[in-house]
Amino acid sequence: MHKTIQHIINSAPPGPQTPVDTVVKSMLSSFLESEQEHHGMLLDKERRDAEASLNPDLFIDEMKPVAIFNRFDLADSNGKNCGEYRIVYARDVPVPDNRSLGRFTMIFEATYPNPIPEEGSRGCLPVAKFWDSLTRPGIVDLHREWSIWQFLYQGITQDGIDLPPAINFHHYQGDMGQIRVNMFVQEDWQLREFRTGMDDNLDIIFSPVSVKTNPVIQYLNEANDNGMTTDQQLIAKEFRDDFINKGVRALSNPEFDGLVNEIDILNSLEIFVEDKFNNVQSAVNASSDATKVVSNAFRERIRSKINGLGSTTDDPALILERLNTQTCAGCHELSNEKRVFKQFVWPKSLGFVHVNEQGDLSEALLGTFLPRRVQILEDFICDPPLPVMTVKKEQKKVVVDSEFISPMGNDQVVFNIEDPDIQLGKSKPTRKWKGLRLPVVDQDGKRHRMILRGAKLIHTINSLKQKPMDLSVKNPLNGKAQFLLIFRRNDNKHLPSGTYRLAEGDDATIDVIAKSAKTGQVIEMLKYKLNIQIERKNK
Repeated sequence: MHKTIQHIINSAPPGPQTPVDTVVKSMLSSFLESEQEHHGMLLDKERRDAEASLNPDLFIDEMKPVAIFNRFDLADSNGKNCGEYRIVYARDVPVPDNRSLGRFTMIFEATYPNPIPEEGSRGCLPVAKFWDSLTRPGIVDLHREWSIWQFLYQGITQDGIDLPPAINFHHYQGDMGQIRVNMFVQEDWQLREFRTGMDDNLDIIFSPVSVKTNPVIQYLNEANDNGMTTDQQLIAKEFRDDFINKGVRALSNPEFDGLVNEIDILNSLEIFVEDKFNNVQSAVNASSDATKVVSNAFRERIRSKINGLGSTTDDPALILERLNTQTCAGCHELSNEKRVFKQFVWPKSLGFVHVNEQGDLSEALLGTFLPRRVQILEDFICDPPLPVMTVKKEQKKVVVDSEFISPMGNDQVVFNIEDPDIQLGKSKPTRKWKGLRLPVVDQDGKRHRMILRGAKLIHTINSLKQKPMDLSVKNPLNGKAQFLLIFRRNDNKHLPSGTYRLAEGDDATIDVIAKSAKTGQVIEMLKYKLNIQIERKNK
C-alpha cells in the first residue's frame, strides 16, 4: 500500500513532498470526529477510537493487497470515463472468522479518464482491449501480473494509444473515483468514503466525504423529522418525495423489463441517489435497514405508487429490500439471502466483505456480478459504439498583440475563427464564429506565450437562431494567467462566460459538438487545435 499512496503523492499538484504516513494519519484522525459537514448540514457519525488509535506506520505495513478488480462495467455511457480500476488491501492480522474484530480493508477505486474523449464512449476501446488481452490463451500469470502493474502504476500503450497510469491523485477526487474503507476494529461494522485532497499546508490528505448511494435511511420515516434541524427536515421531505417519484420506478426494473433470468434481475436493481441525500457513513445496524425504519404511512405511499405504475407486484417490502441492496450495509451484510424478487434472494457476501484477507471471493461476486461484468466487457469489444463524426481542423497559429494596462483583466485580444457549414441532411444551418475574446491577467505584465485547454461548446442544432450555447471547461489548471472566455456568433449573441486559470504550455483544444435537440445524440463534432501566442505591444 505504501507504493500506491506514494504514486498518489507523486502525481499530486506541486507542493511539499508529503510523507506516506502523514496521508494515512489524515484518514485515521478523521475517525475521532463525531460529525461531518455535508451540503451545509452537520451529520452525526460514530466516533471510532479503536481505528483512530492505529499506528500509521504499522498500519501501512499490515495492509496487504488481496485483489484487483476491473470495473469497466462502470464506464460512463457517454464516454466521460472508462470505469473504475480497484486495488483491495486487507489488514494482515489473525482472523478466526469473518466476524472477528480487528479487521480493516481499504479499496482504492480509481476512475479512469477516457484516453480519446473526442470519440465519446468508443474512446474507451483501448482500455477494454487491454483487459481483454490478459485473457488470451498462452498468457502466463507473470506476464499478466506485470501488464496489470504497468497499467496501474506506469502507463501502457494499447493499439497506438497512450494509456496513463490508473493510480493518480486526480483519479480519486471531484467526480472521479474514491477510496473506501471497511472497518471493524471495533463494533459495529462501518464503511466510509474518502477522496484525495490538500490541506492548508499543501500536504496530501484523504478527506472524508459522503458515502455514495447510501441515503440517510432515517429520512424515510416522518416521525424522525422532529429531531432534525429545519434544513434537514426539508431535505428529508425532499428525499421521501424523490424516492416515491423516481426511486420506486427504478427499483421496479425487473417487473417493467419483463426479466426472468436470476442474474439479469439481480443486476438490474439500481437507484440514483442525489448526493445531498447521502449519509457520511454506512453501518450494519437497524438504523440502516429500510425495512425496519420506514413507517406504515410511507409503505402505503410506496404501495400506491406501485399500483399507479401498473407493476405486477404491490409489495412495498420488496421495494425496501431492493433499496437495501444498493447501499453498502445492504450489499455487504443486511441483504444476504433476503427475498428481492418472487423466488430469488440477494446473493451472500463473505460476512461484511466480498473479498477477504485470503483473497477469497463471495458467492455474490462469483455467481452474480462477475459474469455480468464479463459480458459487458465482451459486448463492448465485439460491438463497440460508433465513433463521433469528427472534422479535424489543421492547426492554426494566431499571433495577436495585447497591451497590459492593469492586472485586473481589462485588456482583451480578439481573433476570428470561421468554420464551414454543418451538413445535417436537408437542413444546412450555418454558423460562423466572429471571435473569441481573451481578457488577459498578468501580474507583472511581461510578454509570455499562453495556450488554452479544453473549452467545450455544446451546440443545439435546431436552436441556432436563439441562444442555446453552454460553456464548460475540462480539467481547469492553476497557473499564471487568467482568461475570461466569451464565444460570440456573428449575430453578436454571447455564450455564458467563465473564468479559468491555465498554465503556460498547456495543450490547446476547442471542441464544438453538434447535438440533436430531439434525441440528444451527437451528430457532428468540429475539433480545433489552436496555438495562441500573446505578445505585449510596445508603445
